[in-house]
Amino acid sequence: MRQNRALVGVLLAVVAACGDAGSGGSGAAGGAGGAAGGTGGDDVCAGVDCNDNNPCTQDVCDVEGACLHPAAVVVTLMQVDGDCAESVCDGTQLSSNADSGDIPIDDGNECTEELCTGGVPQHTPVADGTACGMDGSCAAGLCEAVTCEADADCLDAELDQCLAGACVDCDDTGGCTAPETCDLGLNLCE
Repeated sequence: MRQNRALVGVLLAVVAACGDAGSGGSGAAGGAGGAAGGTGGDDVCAGVDCNDNNPCTQDVCDVEGACLHPAAVVVTLMQVDGDCAESVCDGTQLSSNADSGDIPIDDGNECTEELCTGGVPQHTPVADGTACGMDGSCAAGLCEAVTCEADADCLDAELDQCLAGACVDCDDTGGCTAPETCDLGLNLCE
């Protein structure tokens, strides 16, 4: 029996020295139990960066340490407001679809209209003659002051009075008649 214990002790010493590849040992009959095994090898994916910076794929390291990029199952994509496009995944490829409801941000020009044309943001000029500003009229997408010498030069239904070289809205009943003049503060003929 002593020889068996000595043999088990030698075997346990050998297993402990080579333990990185094994699992825990078992004790011999009547022995004190086996020595703990090794870790089973290093993690082959430790230190491997599989990020392909593609939101449409999963970043996976396989058992051999190789990177795989299958299509993502659930995708949440960042959308850009006002770019007339919707970012989508087409399998594993990031692409975009035209989105006419994602109108561009207003450019602050009252003589343009914001819209999408084929997925491209546009600031299209409104119709020439559209009233703008205090006494202006749109022309080719720009607000220009309307100059006049007489009421007949003022063609806009609201800006129908010529006062000091500018068409103004002084009365919604067709303008002032002489000897009345326009009081711009009250927007009335007096």
